[in-house]
Amino acid sequence: MFKYFSILNKSFFDELYEPVIIFGPDRKLVFLNCAAKKLFAKKVDKNRYGTAFVVKSFKTKNEIDIFRKRADEDLKASEERYRTVADFTYDWEYWILPDGGMQYVSPSCERISGYSSDEFISDPGLFEKIMHPGDRKRSVSLMREASETSVVCEMDFRIIRFDREIRWIHHISQPVYSKNGNYLGRRASNRDITSRKKTEKELEESRKKLIEQNLELERKNIALKEILGRIELEKKEVQDNVMLNVENIMMPILNDLASASSGREKNSIELIKKNVGELTSAFGSRITVKSLKLTPKEIRICNMIKNGMNSKEISEMLKISIRTAETHRNNIRKKLGIARAGVNLVTYLQNYFSL
Repeated sequence: MFKYFSILNKSFFDELYEPVIIFGPDRKLVFLNCAAKKLFAKKVDKNRYGTAFVVKSFKTKNEIDIFRKRADEDLKASEERYRTVADFTYDWEYWILPDGGMQYVSPSCERISGYSSDEFISDPGLFEKIMHPGDRKRSVSLMREASETSVVCEMDFRIIRFDREIRWIHHISQPVYSKNGNYLGRRASNRDITSRKKTEKELEESRKKLIEQNLELERKNIALKEILGRIELEKKEVQDNVMLNVENIMMPILNDLASASSGREKNSIELIKKNVGELTSAFGSRITVKSLKLTPKEIRICNMIKNGMNSKEISEMLKISIRTAETHRNNIRKKLGIARAGVNLVTYLQNYFSL
């Protein structure tokens, strides 16, 4: 592979792996780089351009022209290959020199940033200028740290395009060296990841929303369990109260009626006794809950008092003396805690058990 140059830059050319051949204005060979010397050098020729290593003895001008033409053709083919690889990369590629200057910027930079490669090369600070203010300090710091330590630098940050649109890019760069180990700068690549960042943001928002929905569902489930538990307790309580009411209030009354009746009336009462377990008594459920210390007879008397019966009527109904009925009334007042409160027992029972 040959490269032909009309400008002498020995230090640069000697770093290249490929042979470099340089001719003077009078078509004489004036320079070969290290790679060319190893391949072609035969003798030293002194001329006004300095020492030159001759790769071939030319007898005619035509031979020189053919040699130069082949060198030009090889150079163009090589440059075309490098240009195809470099200029047609989809990502934004660049090479920054040790002094901070841009040696090369691929045309893809314009698709991503809105600025041309010439603008980046003429203004090496443009790259930092288009970084998003919220990311610039961190990104520049990491890049400088990587340059000082010669390590790979990889990160995501935002840039502001020429048209003010914000884009996310993934940046990765690494140091490059010559074959002799000389530091030549950093090779970097910027990839537009705006779509990926948008997808990641949507996924994160969906994840947070799903977590919140799960938490809300858990809270509702806990509340529902509490409600169901409360309902079960109340249901059991109602069932227990119904059984107590039937046993302590309704059944004694029905038994008294059945004892005092005969024939068809007694049969009807017996039928009622069989089905009365399905009925509920609001007063009975409350009085058995609030006054568990009352005896079954006292609960019956409470029910009679609540319904306006006096001691005489109660004694006749229960076939007890009036004095015994009064004693039951006093015991009930004590158990309800109103013995010395000056509260009317009838009013108390009607108000208290109407809740």
